[in-house]
Amino acid sequence: MTSQKPLLGVALMTLAMALFIVKDSFVKLIVQDIAPAQILWLQFTTIFLVMAVATVPKLGWAALIPKPFGWQLMRGVASVAAIGTFYWSLYFIPLADATVMASVAPSVVAILSPFMLDERIGPRRIIAVVVGFAGVMIILRPGFGGQSVGYVIAVAAGCLMALFFIGNRRLAGLHPPLVTIAHNALIGTVLLAPVMPFVWVDPLPAHGLHLTGFLIFAVIGQSLMVTSFQFAAAAVIAPYQYTNVVFAIIGGYILFGTFPDAFVWAGIVLIVGAGIYIALREGKQGDRQ
Repeated sequence: MTSQKPLLGVALMTLAMALFIVKDSFVKLIVQDIAPAQILWLQFTTIFLVMAVATVPKLGWAALIPKPFGWQLMRGVASVAAIGTFYWSLYFIPLADATVMASVAPSVVAILSPFMLDERIGPRRIIAVVVGFAGVMIILRPGFGGQSVGYVIAVAAGCLMALFFIGNRRLAGLHPPLVTIAHNALIGTVLLAPVMPFVWVDPLPAHGLHLTGFLIFAVIGQSLMVTSFQFAAAAVIAPYQYTNVVFAIIGGYILFGTFPDAFVWAGIVLIVGAGIYIALREGKQGDRQ
């Protein structure tokens, strides 16, 4: 049962989003030298080990076996593909731009939910989806900063993240939150392990601080995000996930000297606005069920 401390839940989610942007900033600093697959494998492996230490003493090793395996595998593949693709996009474009483009995920979920979740999508959510993708097209215009391929990759990351969200919905409530994180991290670790001999690069001493910070913020951010749902309903917390766009803009300006232009700002308003509206509508529908 959710504890009635919504402000604490919102605060934890907002802090988690800030830490995720710090994590992604570290990725931006090292992705030119270390392959996204290697960075992601280190992330999944570290998170799995931390979650295993936290859960095994109470629930035993059997709790770490992912089940039902089909949906767990689908979610794990989607997670690997989505996060890896997002890290790849950071090779080409600013952090804030990549974060905004990947924020199309809720709109893609709305499109796919009738087919994969047997959910109805009403006219208002259809309009929100159209508005969100209009924002994408405004940003995907001739002459924008960075490289066009990076923006396309970031949108692809958002579409893949939508599959991860759908997997989360199908598996919701089956396992404790920390066990759910462990399952996803374990699958990601196993899926990426065969690739490591082909992409592995020994980190330079200069990368040590960046990798350490990246892993610390990844684990803490993930833990705070999961914990936030213990204090408030998902409908209350979900819109605050979009604070990551604000933090990405601030972090991009402070660390990399990049700042969205007028077209990107217009796209941000449409994409984030559509995502928040969809989150609120889904929350109201959940309350009526």
